[in-house]
Amino acid sequence: MLECDKDGLLRPLHPQSSGPENPRQLLSGVIEMKMNAREQEQYRQFRQEHRQHGVRVERIQTGIGVKVVVRCRKCDKEKDITDYASW
Repeated sequence: MLECDKDGLLRPLHPQSSGPENPRQLLSGVIEMKMNAREQEQYRQFRQEHRQHGVRVERIQTGIGVKVVVRCRKCDKEKDITDYASW
């Protein structure tokens, strides 16, 4: 899982403290992705609506880009904040 930092970078929620068990875990600790201004604004709005419970960010690889979904940790409501116009 990822969270957005103040600069719009998506970073792992819990960095790996020990060696990864498989290559996918290694990649989750290395790959960073920056949200554009439109995605950051939608992230902020969703986070504000669910501020009591916190949110997590999920990246979903597609054939042409990366889909960005935010999800509430408690109610499990999700929102696709991907700026498809930027693809």
